[in-house]
Amino acid sequence: MATTISIKLMVDKKTNRVVFAETKHDFVDLLLSFFTLPMGKITRLFGKISSSTAIGCMKNLHSSVETLPEDHFQTGACRDMLFRHRRSSEVHCGHLKLNIDDSDRCYYRNRYDFYAFLSVYPNFSSFTDRIITNCASISTFADGSGVFVKGGLEAVYVVTNDLQVAYASMNNCISILRKLGVRDLSNLDERTVTVGLQEALQLLNCSLSSSSPMTDVFLRKGDREPSETIKTETLGTSKLQHKREGSAKSKTVAVKLMLRKSNKRVLMGCIDNLYMSIESLSKDGYIKSEEDKSLLIQPKLAPYLGYENQLLAIEEELPPVYTFDSSSRYTQLADISLTNTFKVKLLNPKKYPRMVEESGGVFLKGSAKFMIMDDLVVKPLSHTSGLLLFSKLNLSLSDVEQCIASVKEEEALDLLMASLKSQTPLNILLLNFQNMKVESG
Repeated sequence: MATTISIKLMVDKKTNRVVFAETKHDFVDLLLSFFTLPMGKITRLFGKISSSTAIGCMKNLHSSVETLPEDHFQTGACRDMLFRHRRSSEVHCGHLKLNIDDSDRCYYRNRYDFYAFLSVYPNFSSFTDRIITNCASISTFADGSGVFVKGGLEAVYVVTNDLQVAYASMNNCISILRKLGVRDLSNLDERTVTVGLQEALQLLNCSLSSSSPMTDVFLRKGDREPSETIKTETLGTSKLQHKREGSAKSKTVAVKLMLRKSNKRVLMGCIDNLYMSIESLSKDGYIKSEEDKSLLIQPKLAPYLGYENQLLAIEEELPPVYTFDSSSRYTQLADISLTNTFKVKLLNPKKYPRMVEESGGVFLKGSAKFMIMDDLVVKPLSHTSGLLLFSKLNLSLSDVEQCIASVKEEEALDLLMASLKSQTPLNILLLNFQNMKVESG
């Protein structure tokens, strides 16, 4: 039977909304683990909820990786690295009571040389022997202890409807009730609900699209629309371009944004509340350690998922140390001085067939060129396909202009943000280009 978590909900019967949840550490650990998931994994996991569930146009980019021809990738494992990549904290998160990550944490060894290299990915001609590494030796998790937050019998937390997390106390509960304007306590009802894999995935989804995920998941399961007043609007100029608005006010593009009706604030659900809760929990001493805090607020890429000339300043985790012992077991250990053990290296899949553990490399062959649609559908470059696209869009050739857009770290961040909210994120680069032309003119 699949693992589940029970939580108590305090429900306002009059408005049919969750006021807050009372829970042990395991549910809080689940929520905080959302920050350790790479975007590609989130996109794929959402396919388990519904084929229509998507974040911006990330689904298009994800599908493009799946359908690109094999010969465009640097090695046979590069597609899997992007399509089924691992998270850097998978060993740590393996202790979660409910873990939504479906990675099997298996490794593959070279059938011709068992003792030199391991690979995370099997798509090499020689790396076909499937093994499961034993990481119990580095476990520091006692029964009943938390993964990210402190556990134990006395550790109880409250989670609000919009995913603010705090240690449970009478003062915190009263503060939540006052903030929501709840005066008549007879309208409150306590309910116990079960959180399984589907509910966890729905919470992750709603945290990115709704301001009331607890209500949406546990009380309004049949509703497709979020219960709070969030809507999608098309605006002339995205908030992402606020630094450049003054230079080209007459030149605008359409970017769909998620807004809160009450204050017109651009938002991505309420995931920011959960993120800010990490700092407050740490300040109050409920995050287990600074290392755990760092895993959440500054997550790193899994080993070898970085690439050369990377624009975004995201660090890559160092490869783990493995040993092979006389009983034919691979174990992740910090100490390799034990008798009859020696270090086993983790292979960089992007540099195969070179047997190296150094980082770097690229996913796609340098000679390959691609056509990227405005909705981030990626296809191999074909001039014929491009002309057919112009025809499909009913474009006149006299109305088509070629321009070169420079993409630096700032533009890469803008593009990432737009791809989470918009179906036309490449317009961000177009707006930048237009503004640069105006400024230089």
